[in-house]
Amino acid sequence: MEIVQRVGAFFDILSTRNVLIEIGAVALCLLAGWFVAAALRSRYERRRLKTPTALTWTYFSPEGVVVATPAIMALVLVILARSVLQAAHLDVTVLDAAARLIGAYVVVRILVLLFTASLGNKSWMQHWENRVTLFIWLIIAAQYLGWLDPIISALDGIGMAA
Repeated sequence: MEIVQRVGAFFDILSTRNVLIEIGAVALCLLAGWFVAAALRSRYERRRLKTPTALTWTYFSPEGVVVATPAIMALVLVILARSVLQAAHLDVTVLDAAARLIGAYVVVRILVLLFTASLGNKSWMQHWENRVTLFIWLIIAAQYLGWLDPIISALDGIGMAA
């Protein structure tokens, strides 16, 4: 079971001081992004803006800001944290990976938003937008981390009787 060995090695790496500092920095950046998301969502709901049925600026200005800004802010903060830790002569491997993964999330989130908007206001996709984004991003993250092939192998090894 190659995946078990990879997960074990992953947790061994997590126990180092430098990695814990990097994880803490990433967690703070994501937390800041979450607070921005909560504030933007609250503002959006207070204004009670109606979503138009087509790809228009009136759709993307409120919805795009609510959807993309928190992740973009987290990405910028991770890049800043990376610069600070690199200036302190610490290894920034985790922050590099986090920046790539958050950047991929931003791209996927915006593309799913565009796809949803292209289907119109009453689309089934509006209810599945977050789940589809997360699913696509998890596949990208698993591939980037090198976990996709072992996951696929493990799933292929599972036999199902008909």
